[in-house]
Amino acid sequence: MPVFYLDAVSRYRADSYTSITQITNYISGSPLSKQLSAQEFTQRWDALAESHSKRLAAIASAAEPKADGTFGTGYLCRTVRKLVPEDSIFAIEAVTNTLFVADNIQATIPGSWINCGGGGLGWSGGGALGIKLASEFENGAGKGKFVVQIVGDGTFLFSVPGSVYWISQRYKIPVLTIVLNNKGKLSPCHVEVLADKKQAGMPRGGQCCSSTPTVWDRKPQTKSSISVSLPRLTMLVLPRLRLEGICSPRK
Repeated sequence: MPVFYLDAVSRYRADSYTSITQITNYISGSPLSKQLSAQEFTQRWDALAESHSKRLAAIASAAEPKADGTFGTGYLCRTVRKLVPEDSIFAIEAVTNTLFVADNIQATIPGSWINCGGGGLGWSGGGALGIKLASEFENGAGKGKFVVQIVGDGTFLFSVPGSVYWISQRYKIPVLTIVLNNKGKLSPCHVEVLADKKQAGMPRGGQCCSSTPTVWDRKPQTKSSISVSLPRLTMLVLPRLRLEGICSPRK
């Protein structure tokens, strides 16, 4: 994230953990420590602690299953958090569900939450394998940390799962993948509904996809349409592969 435009007295490039540790140690041994231990700051900390406790209680309450037994991302992630090892590493590509995942996974160990804030959708499949390999390299063969990939159904397809799981099986790289079912690509749905509201002069906000057909609802696929489309795909892909020497024609 660029910060060059901020008006600062001085700028330093340093490791964040080392810097914060040094600043904390300096403050603890200086007159500033007395100011920070004053009653005013103590009251602020107490208020923050109380607010944080209420926030956690609200998250837990919102994650409870419904009366009919159905549940959402929050309950799923709370359950996963209880089942996996404490030092598990999470590769998160939940996109529109990321806030619910973060609220309920509540990862606190440095390096245990790997997320991508940019627009590179589809990274988490291969990324999860890379995280597992790096953990094995760091801790020794068979001693790597447990890796959990949490991904939306649209971005799951972007990761080319056929290749991801072939590599996982071929080279024995175990990861846990959890695919969140959005009944289609939820992010484009959000954009579409907001655009429709803007065009109609309606206020932004409110429910998005509950009343909007998903890509699967609009035109269900049939066996006949699939059987027609697959040969066309084969004709487009295979000639190029043959030219590059990746595969050869059937005999």
